Amino acid sequence: MDCVRSRSWVSLSGTILGIPFGWAGVDIFFVLSGFLITGILYDTRDDVHRVRNFYIRRTLRIFPLYYGVFIAILLTTPWMHWAWTWQWLAWPLYLGNFLRFLYPHLHNDFVMAFADAHLMSKVSPGSELDLGHFWSLCVEEQFYLVWPWIVFAVRDRRKLMAICTACIVAVPIARTVAMAHLPQALVDGEVVLHATPFRFDTLMVGALIALLYRGAHRDLMQRTARMILLAGVLWLLWFEASLYMFGSSKYLDVVQRRPWLLSVVAVFAGALLLRTLIPGTVAYRIFRLRWLRWLGTVSYGAYVFHDIPHRLYLTFLTARAPLHAHKLAALAGLGTTLLLSFVSYRFFESPILRLKDRLTSDRP
Repeated sequence: MDCVRSRSWVSLSGTILGIPFGWAGVDIFFVLSGFLITGILYDTRDDVHRVRNFYIRRTLRIFPLYYGVFIAILLTTPWMHWAWTWQWLAWPLYLGNFLRFLYPHLHNDFVMAFADAHLMSKVSPGSELDLGHFWSLCVEEQFYLVWPWIVFAVRDRRKLMAICTACIVAVPIARTVAMAHLPQALVDGEVVLHATPFRFDTLMVGALIALLYRGAHRDLMQRTARMILLAGVLWLLWFEASLYMFGSSKYLDVVQRRPWLLSVVAVFAGALLLRTLIPGTVAYRIFRLRWLRWLGTVSYGAYVFHDIPHRLYLTFLTARAPLHAHKLAALAGLGTTLLLSFVSYRFFESPILRLKDRLTSDRP
């Protein structure tokens, strides 16, 4: 499978049929990640340096740009006087997704600033950077610390599929129970949205598809995927009407009432992923479009950059065009994100990525 094409359709998940499904991009990405990573792990389970090679390749892909952003912001601190606190260490350690609900008894601006990863300037009240979207990368990195060892230890495809299935069944149940019985402070802190144990099922949907696809039932999987996509479109239409009826489209509000929603999105994403594997299908043709493939190529940079300066744009434009500030900020964010992503990939990420093959030799 062409992983560039795969990443490109994650980038299109902002709005589907007018439905505010931008948040679903995270769940779609988790499915895709589970699929790609599990396929790599399973196919290399007999390699001599499988562990070393996996972690070298992931490190070269994820670390340089992620830590480069923090270093760049740190270098601007003498001018902007960003309000760093010791709690910010959680983000470079990929533990930031746990911050919000580790402090349920504290409800003040100081706690929420570092928990939501809003970095505020001490000298310019309107200047604020938003790094809160990195919570999903924290989940991803925690997944990398656990799942490779399970795949390499178990090795058997059927046993691995049983583990995936158990997670896919158990985690949504745990999410529903947690929503109903956890202290309200933890629910308000979005524990079921950001804590890795409550998100593992989405990753396991992708993992299960990768393992099933290496068996003898590909035709059956494709027929099932077609039916799921048809049912999914009908469900989306119903859900659109439901959101208008209940008057809320916020991520937390929706999932609080429907904890199973994340699983539904994951299954739909898995079906769409399967259809992109077959040349000639509508999904395959769409995601082979040149501009989508380019978007997939720079997608990691787009993820990293897209939300960081948004509040700066919004503050600047609110003072000058208050009636259209949000729309103009969105346009400014889209343009600068694409530009930064291209520059980053061309001049920073690509030279580092070329080291993958040099540093991951299979020779003893």
